[in-house]
Amino acid sequence: MEAKNTETTTAPKKRNPVFFIILAALVIGGGWFGIAKYQHGLHHEDTDDAQVSGDINLVIPHVAGYVSEIKVQDNQQVKKGDTLLILDDRDFKIRVEQAEAALLTAQSSLNSARATSNAARASRTSGPKMPASMV
Repeated sequence: MEAKNTETTTAPKKRNPVFFIILAALVIGGGWFGIAKYQHGLHHEDTDDAQVSGDINLVIPHVAGYVSEIKVQDNQQVKKGDTLLILDDRDFKIRVEQAEAALLTAQSSLNSARATSNAARASRTSGPKMPASMV
């Protein structure tokens, strides 16, 4: 038996241009939405529990006082030893003056006590001698 050539040549299907238009619109729209969300995320912080986590470094001064001048800006990089702020030193100057006044008062009292002690010693050694029987 002879085999008949039953192969039929099929013509390539024509693609509908509407599909490509819809596909391109979806890709462009998705890209635009993604870029918009990315840009928004760069500049806005959003949380569900109203807390934003971050790197916080505590600055603990050796003394307490009122700030008179700030030497740094927000988000400025600083190194160890940089001056961050200047405290108002009026309270400290007053305390130093009070301590100096207290020191002068104490020195005056000490000098007065020494003078009294020296006078008592001098009167005891130069005063009238008591008989040996009374001592």
